[in-house]
Amino acid sequence: FALRVTKAHHTDYNAAREMETPSFEREDSLKENFVVEMSVAEYVVQCLVDCGVKHVFGGHGGAVVPLIDAVCANPGIEWVLMRNELNASITAAAYAKMRGLDGLGCCVGTSGPGSSHLTTGIIEAVQDRLPLLCITGLKKASSLGYSDFQDINQSEIFRAAGCTMSFTIAHKDQIIPLIRDCVATALTQSTAVHLAIPVDVQQAIIRAPSKKLCSSGAGQRVHNHLPCEEELVGLAQRFIEFMKNPDHEFVIAVGRRGIQASAQVIALAELLKAPVVTILDAKGAVPENHPACAGCIGIFGNPGLEIPTKLMERCGTVVSVGVDNHMTLLVGTDGLQIRRHVEFDVDSSLIETRFNAEATCVGPIRETLTRVVELIASKAAGIRREWPAELAEHKLATPGSYEVSASEVSAGFCHPGAVLMRLSTLLPARSVVCLDVGDVTLWAALALCLDKPEQRVLASLRLGTMGYSICGALAAGTLRPGASVVAIAGDGGVQVEYSRSRLIWLFVVGLC
Repeated sequence: FALRVTKAHHTDYNAAREMETPSFEREDSLKENFVVEMSVAEYVVQCLVDCGVKHVFGGHGGAVVPLIDAVCANPGIEWVLMRNELNASITAAAYAKMRGLDGLGCCVGTSGPGSSHLTTGIIEAVQDRLPLLCITGLKKASSLGYSDFQDINQSEIFRAAGCTMSFTIAHKDQIIPLIRDCVATALTQSTAVHLAIPVDVQQAIIRAPSKKLCSSGAGQRVHNHLPCEEELVGLAQRFIEFMKNPDHEFVIAVGRRGIQASAQVIALAELLKAPVVTILDAKGAVPENHPACAGCIGIFGNPGLEIPTKLMERCGTVVSVGVDNHMTLLVGTDGLQIRRHVEFDVDSSLIETRFNAEATCVGPIRETLTRVVELIASKAAGIRREWPAELAEHKLATPGSYEVSASEVSAGFCHPGAVLMRLSTLLPARSVVCLDVGDVTLWAALALCLDKPEQRVLASLRLGTMGYSICGALAAGTLRPGASVVAIAGDGGVQVEYSRSRLIWLFVVGLC
């Protein structure tokens, strides 16, 4: 069985992929023959579709024309032309963050500066632990290494940017195993990977397997294993021991990978009488009008807001849920760990091993927390605990209770806190707020209250990329069409994005 796939034949190709799986008796004899003839570019694009990628962000250039043509010809994916490749990579990283666990992002750039401009978004993805596939074009394979135009060692550049896998495809036969391995690495290690493909190799015809890319589900294979019951029982017992001491205080910290476990986090907080703090890009994971919510912590290297900082000073045990960086949560001013730590995460490769932990629970966070809460509740009868005084009496400002004092407002000016408080009441469910870098971020963490279902925040958490808000808004808009998407930027973010994009439409919304 062989089928030549061109731009007009994607329907036939997809039909072939959906044919009934051969019986086990015939499978061995069909392994070599059940293939489809297509170009390397068409195969790469179909692999992206297999991984659930519906948008590819990039810039045009002669070295990626076959790849872009293949994207435009495939009905399962859309080409998003960006003003420059820097924005393409940042948007692709935001796209991966918005998709959530196992959600691959993809960016494309041409040879020379078209590829080097992508590195900022690559570093963004590496530092924020996001699965991202970067594909760049090259001159013809026969002229690599001695040409005088746009001929740079891309694989070395992207390795320096943090890609654990960065390869230059020298022959068409490399593409099938290497894209398989790159996708598997990106999804299982939550990181960025890179493939550089010469333009003539993109056009070359290969005999590709008609089945779905085998590594497209690699992330689900490592993220869906529940811990054994004995381990969960032991963890629950450890919590009970801490709870018996009324002076032992807990703080629950929620990161991006814990967003889907909001109900379970609240249930655990009510058992432990523990305030909940969120990392910036998990803001809204727990409704911020809930009495247990204490606001954001760890904002661009700063301790965070007043109430979480005070709560952390007395905290005996930090319970982290899907958190990447624990520096603000666990260490003192000397950089040494001063608090106990219990951690929940989806995969052992994401565990931050530089700190000690009383217990580490690896598995689907929502299901794991559900069982742990059940076990604690069954054994905690008779244990009395009280909420911290700051939460019980609302002595300090939280996103759900913040108010702008009249003394803080200068005549003729609009206070940023007042604007964000008003914006909070206007944002519907499923809205996405994309934050830039600067004072505006601190104000948003303090005064913006996200209390409706599926509200999200996108931010450049580790790298702190100026101009991120516009790129994040583009990514959010592609994934949530029809949802309210708001980009919040200060003057610096607007100026940076203006210089990148040459033109920005500014919509002034009256918030009164």
